Amino acid sequence: MGSVRLGWPSLVPAALLATLLAPPGPVLGQDAPAPDPDAALLSGFEEKLGRVRAWEAQRQAVVGEERRSLIGLGRVARRQFSRLWEGELERFASPFLDPGALAQVRRAVAVADDTFGKVPAGTWTSVSEAWRREWGLRWATLITAARESSRRDLEAVAAREALRRDPENEIARMTRSRLFPDWRREHESRGLVYDDRAGWVPRGDTGRLDAGLLPFLDGWHPAEKVEERRRLWQNAWEVPWSFWRIRTNLPARDIRPIGQLLDMTWGWAMENVSGHFSLDVRGEVRVLVFAKREDYDEHARVWHRTYEKSLKKVGGFFSLEDRAAHALCEEGARDDRMPHVIPHEAAHALLAVSEPHGGRSGVDAGALLAEAIAIHAEFCGTAPPGFGARRLRAAAGWLPRVQKPRSLAALLAVRNADLYGSSASEFYPQGAALAGFFMESGDLRRREAFLESLLAMYRGTWQPRLLPKLLGRSPEEMEGDWSAWLAAANGGD
Repeated sequence: MGSVRLGWPSLVPAALLATLLAPPGPVLGQDAPAPDPDAALLSGFEEKLGRVRAWEAQRQAVVGEERRSLIGLGRVARRQFSRLWEGELERFASPFLDPGALAQVRRAVAVADDTFGKVPAGTWTSVSEAWRREWGLRWATLITAARESSRRDLEAVAAREALRRDPENEIARMTRSRLFPDWRREHESRGLVYDDRAGWVPRGDTGRLDAGLLPFLDGWHPAEKVEERRRLWQNAWEVPWSFWRIRTNLPARDIRPIGQLLDMTWGWAMENVSGHFSLDVRGEVRVLVFAKREDYDEHARVWHRTYEKSLKKVGGFFSLEDRAAHALCEEGARDDRMPHVIPHEAAHALLAVSEPHGGRSGVDAGALLAEAIAIHAEFCGTAPPGFGARRLRAAAGWLPRVQKPRSLAALLAVRNADLYGSSASEFYPQGAALAGFFMESGDLRRREAFLESLLAMYRGTWQPRLLPKLLGRSPEEMEGDWSAWLAAANGGD
């Protein structure tokens, strides 16, 4: 569709989208913590260490030693961590590293293992401390291996997991600071503070907010009058957020959730596509969030006349014409739509503006690949860590509700016209399953081929035979794998 990337489908009911695409775990507006996957492991580990300590106490009583020995503790811990670490490597690293690189990580960890159990008495203050230090050591080793392999995506994943287990891990903290710079400091250094009532305001003006005033044009006015004026699109709020500039006529309190979704999308991009895409945004990208359908339609008519009819059939799109991601989040359906349409269009924006070609002009067949990666950003950006069918089950579960799944060859041949025509409600859920097949199946070659093909698409060098060439197999030859993936996504891992 030229420079316009059609996005989130309005033909599918928002409530159904929210129900089927929402990942397990926290969602917008909920703050219940996700279950800690380490809790059961740590519990079992503590039980084993308890038995070792009981044995140590008996031995000390017999020989009269005054100092506790950690030799037995170290032996048990080494065996326990070795088993657990293999599972973690399979879970997190195998989608990024080839067998040779994984073998190097194992060798590096084995060298570090030799020091475990030889720690002087008193170094560990608790079992949890022992767990934290050993886990941090292993994740730091993986971070280093990822950096040496030029895999920013694995660096981001490993740093996140290292800090989840060991918040003081220095290598992980430095890595996260490099990959996720704190853009807020720039505003704060200019004397600004963020307030949910008005966005960024001078620190000295917070008293005016407390007095019931809000900024508008060059002055401060009663809040209720400003809020009413801001509901008009020409007077919408404009707030910088990282390299984005959010413009919306929703209430100011909704700007932070929008920004948090954009932060989430950046995290998704770093952990999933930064090994292939530069993500060099080179300037500001606008995010236009419309509270009313008439404002959305009018913007399409004025700025995107060529695609006006098509844009009215979808709930969002990205366009290089105004370098903006567009999202319709009407107040009545805001909570259902916002967590999906904004990450979807923001993902399109990140991939389009960070590549030299800057879009997908001239590409028609294979259009569902671009939609698949944006759909992946919608729900895998907030899903629990790890790879596998579970993260895509909700999306793949759409397929029986629509019709019998199409063949892989048919989906790879989907054209732009199909995505905004009468078949849109069918192709978007199948695009979600397509994202899972390439991104979440654990097949490294399949994942790399998909991302390389997608990169070529955004650089304007894509050809219909590129993906089969990279895979070394035709779509027809992969049909059995596709069917097996769908069965797994619908019924289990």
